[in-house]
Amino acid sequence: MRRSPRRALLAAMLALALASPAAAIGPRDAFPPGEGESNLEQTARQIYDLVVLRPMAVAQSVASFVAYPIVAPISWLLLEPEDATEISITQHGRRTFRRPLGEL
Repeated sequence: MRRSPRRALLAAMLALALASPAAAIGPRDAFPPGEGESNLEQTARQIYDLVVLRPMAVAQSVASFVAYPIVAPISWLLLEPEDATEISITQHGRRTFRRPLGEL
């Protein structure tokens, strides 16, 4: 059976998104926040967020949304149902779409 390149690329992106959460990348190490930062540093932080972190966060949100129907029944047995929704859907959505650009 032959795999299509599109399917292999999608699988690789999903594996990368799940293997390296956006919070663990360490953008604060690359661009530490500080008082009196220059416009260049702020712009670099925003570009890093836009080019690297946001696409990974979108992929994580999609993967979390897809995994939610599988994880939800298990979490309902072990946790409160609201916890599964908060962790799987709401937190990813906030981090991806509501966080200001460049705020790491």
